[in-house]
Amino acid sequence: MKKTIFRIISKSVTLQEIVKEATDTFTFKFDIPKGTSWAAGSNLHLLPSGLDGDTEIGKETVRHLSIINLPDEGYIGITTRIREQASDFKKKLQKAQPGDTMRIFGIKNHLPLKRDNHPVVLISMGVGIATMRPIILEYVADQSNIPEIININVDSSGGFIFKTELESTEKHGVKNHFVKSRTEMKKAIETTFQLKDARYYMVGSDGFLSDTAGFLLKNDIEQNKIYFDKHQKEIKEIFGNI
Repeated sequence: MKKTIFRIISKSVTLQEIVKEATDTFTFKFDIPKGTSWAAGSNLHLLPSGLDGDTEIGKETVRHLSIINLPDEGYIGITTRIREQASDFKKKLQKAQPGDTMRIFGIKNHLPLKRDNHPVVLISMGVGIATMRPIILEYVADQSNIPEIININVDSSGGFIFKTELESTEKHGVKNHFVKSRTEMKKAIETTFQLKDARYYMVGSDGFLSDTAGFLLKNDIEQNKIYFDKHQKEIKEIFGNI
């Protein structure tokens, strides 16, 4: 796909700030382009380039990332891990500085917060908690037609991002479980089986989603009550591998 095409379908954003959340984990905050809106659970595509020139851009330089915040926070942000063996995309982010121009496009939402009088259980792996943060904040701002939210995040490194902030939401009724192993995670999930007709929102690697969804299915949680931050084709593949 050529830069001229990206220029047509994307919007220019200016990097406001870079925040180190934990070891190798960074949040990038951009200004909000005019006319841009989104809801909790949304994601975007980020191209770390201002699109100067006419050379072609490969798919490896574009990434699909969760939006970590709500519009009223005054920025549009993404959080990602950048390790030593970084991809070309992450190497570009690693070199970024406030004031740099990038491009975003394709904002979509596969995990909208459903207000249908069912408890909501959020299950995430590592930096996947970034998807859950705005969902939790939206619930704190308006708890109508949602009896309860339980947030479960597993991170073997122990570098739980947004942990202090999300724990502060417990005064609004949010229940948090920050655990370091999948064994602990499954014990936390088991405590939710007593909830009446809960819905399970999940974010993580395909292997994590397949394993965790399989655990839910074995415990009589129906497939139509399990939601992924994925396209329908990808969801079918995950359930097909269980």
